[in-house]
Amino acid sequence: MYGPAIKAHALYLMCAQHIPRDRCAQTIHDLFGVNVSTGTLDNWLTEAAEALVMFIAALTVQLRAAGHVHADETPVRSGRTQLWVHVTCTAWLTLLHVGRRNKATVEAGPLGDYHGTIVHDRLAMYFGYGGGHVLCNAHVLRSLHALLSSRTHREWARGFIELICDTKTRADTARVGGRGALGARERRRICRRWNDLCDQADVAAPGVYLYGLDKDAYLLARALRVHRDDLLAYTADLTLPFDNNLAERDLRMIKLQAKISGEFRSQTGAARFAAIRSYIGTSRKQGQNIHTHLRDLFTPTGAWIPTPAY
Repeated sequence: MYGPAIKAHALYLMCAQHIPRDRCAQTIHDLFGVNVSTGTLDNWLTEAAEALVMFIAALTVQLRAAGHVHADETPVRSGRTQLWVHVTCTAWLTLLHVGRRNKATVEAGPLGDYHGTIVHDRLAMYFGYGGGHVLCNAHVLRSLHALLSSRTHREWARGFIELICDTKTRADTARVGGRGALGARERRRICRRWNDLCDQADVAAPGVYLYGLDKDAYLLARALRVHRDDLLAYTADLTLPFDNNLAERDLRMIKLQAKISGEFRSQTGAARFAAIRSYIGTSRKQGQNIHTHLRDLFTPTGAWIPTPAY
């Protein structure tokens, strides 16, 4: 009764455009004159997720072979339970999976057996995986801007903002010029300035009886000192990113889904949506026709498998 095209339309509306199931059913009726129940739509979501098993397996293999990947996580609600959606991605691939904010969930994804460089936002758990780390400078800049309202921390925070932005500009210019890294002398100068600002921060936030903004400043200053090399890793290898915005963009659709369509009914439903969003996100990154690939899930053709970028 229902062909692959109608099913693909429904999946596109629910998972690409985040339309709730009852409105999706109404839209399908208005556009095509086809009556479909929300229960049937739910069955189509399950059918699509089951058809993506080989796609998810291929995606995991390709991500494990990538030189560097981005990782991040965000909470979502399912009744009284808080779930976490984790993302592992590159500019070419997106893989979302659902679980807790713990090692078991991380190891269930590509990072469990990954030996390349992980780009992330300083979550301690990620330091236990991969062969190297790049930390998100955009995340640090947001924290530094929050300190500009404090007279105590304004000077060193402004100094770090100027240094980080200037360093990024130098790296971008060098990359456009075909260079693979900033010069050794230039990197040493940046590190010296970085260390001087850390010394200023230590004086302003000594870590004794701190609370509120002063505590935030102390923790940030300590992270800037301890993780200096990971924050500046992109200056020694210009193929590495300055920030983790790629992962944050991939997770933004999960938050949009929760905002528009409400919380997930179960972990199974969240996992099903994550698999389909992985398929849509990867297709979009590679310039593929999303509707065609969604339709293939309901035909003998089966799921599209992305071509490795390495």
